[in-house]
Amino acid sequence: MRKFGLKLPTHVSMMKRNREDRGLISLKHYLDEFEMLQPVLDELKENYANCLRGNASSMLPLDESISQVSSQFSALLDRLSEPETWTPPALAQLRAEVSKLQAAYKESATRALATRDEDIRRILQSLSEAAANLAAEAEDSGTGLTAVTSRLEALRNVDNLTELRQRLEKDLADLKVATTKLRSSHDGYLAKLKLELTTFKTRWEESRTEAMTDELTGLPNRRAGEKAMRGFIESGRGFCILLLDLDKFKQINDRWGHLAGDLVLKNFSKRLRNDVRATDTVCRWGGDEFVVLLPDCTLRQAVDRAGRISDSFGIPMELNLEGRTVRTEVKACVGAAEHHAGETPEALMQRADERMYHLKGNRRDGGR
Repeated sequence: MRKFGLKLPTHVSMMKRNREDRGLISLKHYLDEFEMLQPVLDELKENYANCLRGNASSMLPLDESISQVSSQFSALLDRLSEPETWTPPALAQLRAEVSKLQAAYKESATRALATRDEDIRRILQSLSEAAANLAAEAEDSGTGLTAVTSRLEALRNVDNLTELRQRLEKDLADLKVATTKLRSSHDGYLAKLKLELTTFKTRWEESRTEAMTDELTGLPNRRAGEKAMRGFIESGRGFCILLLDLDKFKQINDRWGHLAGDLVLKNFSKRLRNDVRATDTVCRWGGDEFVVLLPDCTLRQAVDRAGRISDSFGIPMELNLEGRTVRTEVKACVGAAEHHAGETPEALMQRADERMYHLKGNRRDGGR
């Protein structure tokens, strides 16, 4: 109306200004709420990245194809430090790639385990054949080799590894007794049988060690820790656990790369092992989480140890990155929990996890 030289009434101008003021207030309120949500979004992003790292660390290098899948997974993790990765289309693509790599790992692991299963069955077949040769020559000697041979032959059809181990231990013991009686006249067969037994024992121990050890740190892994906890529970032995989570571990990876992150995990593992008793068990649970099992320990003692461990990691670490030395401070938040009678390992871990995140929240709010 100004264009035509007309002046708006006073009450119309006031209504227009009121609408503009309300719009600015709503916009400021929206921006304030968005700023309050930003720390939550950052923590969700960090938790998502930690889940992917835990997934990558659980990939056992059973063969070359799995190592390739693991390398591809590490490449995906490197993309998490790029801002454009956190857009909805990029996250959807990342989720699809993660699912594809998980499927590839499952296929490769299944194939590798099937190969190892076939190796064990071939060894059992060789054992039964060697025992059969001895039994054929000693059929009338009363050594019991024929019965042992039949039982070894039947083991090839056993699918349960626990049952296989138990039956094999008994049959091998019986086989040892029987072959001892023929040692003087069957040196050739015994030599072959000894070689087969040694090969089987070596492969069995290698498989067991690989399944219970974290490849990066050399510590017992989550599977070994859960087995130890079940052993304490079944025996009725009292114990506590400490659950440790490294603070700002993602920032180390983002700043210096995954090589630095691996060195931090290795150094942290050594320090932690030196800070506990010889009777305690230190496990890498996955990603940047560690668990310490404390047998014959009260909750008060466990809390005291958690405090000492947390304080001891205030000393900076020196990392040698391909000839370049960097210093970084690594701290850990530690949650302690004591096992209660009848409690499952999962429930115990949940209580320790809640305690750890409570302490981590206090630390962010300005507490210890």
